[in-house]
Amino acid sequence: MQQDQEVLERQLEEKEAALRRALQAGSREKARAEELSEDLSRLQDKHTELEVELKKATAATAWRRAPPQELLAAAKEALGPLGFDPLSFNIAVVGSSGMGKSSLINSLLSLKGDSMTRADVDHTQECTRQLRRYDLKENAVALWDVPGGDTANHPGASYVQDKHLAAFDMLLLVVNERVTEMHANIMLASLSKFSHQKVLLVYPKADDRIRSMRNSDPGLEEATAVRRIQEAAVRGIEAALESLVRKGELDRSTLDRRRTADGGVLPLSPDHVFVMSNHLMAATLGKEASGGAKQTRAWPGLGRGRGGAKQQAAALGLQPAGPVFKEGKRLMVAISGGMVAAASALQKP
Repeated sequence: MQQDQEVLERQLEEKEAALRRALQAGSREKARAEELSEDLSRLQDKHTELEVELKKATAATAWRRAPPQELLAAAKEALGPLGFDPLSFNIAVVGSSGMGKSSLINSLLSLKGDSMTRADVDHTQECTRQLRRYDLKENAVALWDVPGGDTANHPGASYVQDKHLAAFDMLLLVVNERVTEMHANIMLASLSKFSHQKVLLVYPKADDRIRSMRNSDPGLEEATAVRRIQEAAVRGIEAALESLVRKGELDRSTLDRRRTADGGVLPLSPDHVFVMSNHLMAATLGKEASGGAKQTRAWPGLGRGRGGAKQQAAALGLQPAGPVFKEGKRLMVAISGGMVAAASALQKP
């Protein structure tokens, strides 16, 4: 009898032990199930985020898949309320924020500080928030100040479509040492979409760059510095285009075809880059516009600009009629050439 009782007690203890093990296993399984549930929730949230990002990316580059004529028509319609005239020769000044676009426009216009018409300039923040039109003295020519790209408000991927660049006859693409996504997309659009459009690469802050280069090479000649800046800009643009080919965003045949096309953007050479000084150009054009009077608009760090172009050049560490001065003149010639070519194309049957 006692033996039977001991057997029952052992069996009871074993059952209790098994029950405890089962409860412990159940707790572990429950905890594991809760962990898996949390992991699943996190994965679902991540999936949703990726879907949103994909939709944004797809929308940002929708212009790449749109027919050129569709982009052109939409751009002209969007710019109409801002004073866009398709019969004018429309030139857009484009580039990353803070590169000197508005200063370049002021140089080309040779404005004298009229706050109602001159382009706003601020070297510390984004100063152009919407497209603005400025009329040149010549008939039917308009300069457009376009907000800088590669910012939160104006992302580089959608810059071509957001700023309606298809509508313009010419782009002055402002460059510096850093070629960005926006530069690559503008070149891509010109190569694959807008055959009617002429693109000029402009480096408008040569005085600042040459001053920096001379800190490490005091004897650097101005002409040598200009050539180095041009070559660096070409390498940057070419590298950006090759990057698009590697990513599958630009077809190799399209790139090669435009390299050999008459009047195309490619092949790029240093002479396609205009290395100039906004400050010196404003002084020179200001003097000419005023009939030779020695009065030019003031620029930061240059006093009131009453000494004429020679004094301005000396203040900038440049030759009065040297390579940078000639680059400004060369840019004006290139702009005029683009206007003549556009007019000739319109007259063709």
